[in-house]
Amino acid sequence: MQQLILLATLLSSFVFILPMVTQNLAPISFEYLNASNVLAAYQTPDRSTCLADNLALHLAISPDGERALAEPADLNEVWLWDVQSGKKLWSYKNIEAVYSNITTLAFSPDGKYFLMSNLDKAIVWDSVTFDQIAVFSRPQRTDRFTHAVFLADSKYILVSGDSRGVQLWEIKSQKLIHSFPGITTAYLSPNEQYILVSQDETSWDLWDIWEGIKLHTFPYTIVPHFTPDSKWVALSDQYIGLLLSSIHNPEITHAILPAGKNPTGWDFSADGKYIITTDESGNYVLIDVETGKTAHTFTDFYPTRWHFDKNSILEIENASLSEMATKIRVWSLNDFSLIKGTTIDTGYVFNAAFTADYRFFLIASGTAEYVLIDLETFQVVARFC
Repeated sequence: MQQLILLATLLSSFVFILPMVTQNLAPISFEYLNASNVLAAYQTPDRSTCLADNLALHLAISPDGERALAEPADLNEVWLWDVQSGKKLWSYKNIEAVYSNITTLAFSPDGKYFLMSNLDKAIVWDSVTFDQIAVFSRPQRTDRFTHAVFLADSKYILVSGDSRGVQLWEIKSQKLIHSFPGITTAYLSPNEQYILVSQDETSWDLWDIWEGIKLHTFPYTIVPHFTPDSKWVALSDQYIGLLLSSIHNPEITHAILPAGKNPTGWDFSADGKYIITTDESGNYVLIDVETGKTAHTFTDFYPTRWHFDKNSILEIENASLSEMATKIRVWSLNDFSLIKGTTIDTGYVFNAAFTADYRFFLIASGTAEYVLIDLETFQVVARFC
């Protein structure tokens, strides 16, 4: 699946698709985590004691796995708590909540900061002292502040708003580095060198985010993707099918699918060899990028989330209201056989998140319980609320 990706569709506002975020087809909001020590011994809670207002509308975990951010439903607040003790360390009242819903919660990749954005502003705090580091506000009341993401170096953020498009800011100085005009959606390349911004949903401008230079305009309507190596832009609509266009020379192209065969939703494998999409029957298929031919059709594959590793694909099928369990399976990309799988009692999945290394999967259930799953052993290592 798919990286930075620091994200969620917000009315008609900006969506940041972070590098390698292949879960952009999934309907449930997603946060990237980077936990390395989340195997602490938790007490399994009595589900009847889990408060309904603990349902996490947004969810994030610090890179060291020791702290968690959440927006409990109906409280218009942000909570920060110690994961091992369950002690609430800090909270923020979103006083603009009646008119300005929270849109993002995230920790910086180095864990030094965390942020919240709502339709009015984005605020960055120090994750140790809780001091407010920076505030980025919308320029006018008719504009909506819609999203914010940290870049990998934790020194910059990308923010967006209806009338100002996307902006690159240095956090500590609150200095505006560059602006990229647009109206609806932005895609960040995996190497964080380029950004694609839609002007009118019929074309895409390609910018170098550090030079502030517009490199090309691609006149196609369906959302684009960057290849994992950030050297190509994949473009799609009914007239061209699906093709790759070189970032450095858009005249150099490679057709994957012919006109009329453009996929409605798809993503690259980690090595860029395949794309995953659905066929006319609704089955998930892997298509060879080089030949455009179907390499495999999955007949028992119903992911809410997936993640490509070098030689396998992880499938996670979220619990349904009827089954109240989450299916986790790993499929081989060599012979497409099922390597292993399990079903875990999680309750209905209200929200969920992977760690950045995809070692763990954190579920916020509809019972207000949190379930942490080790994706190497397929064991539940934490249940708390």
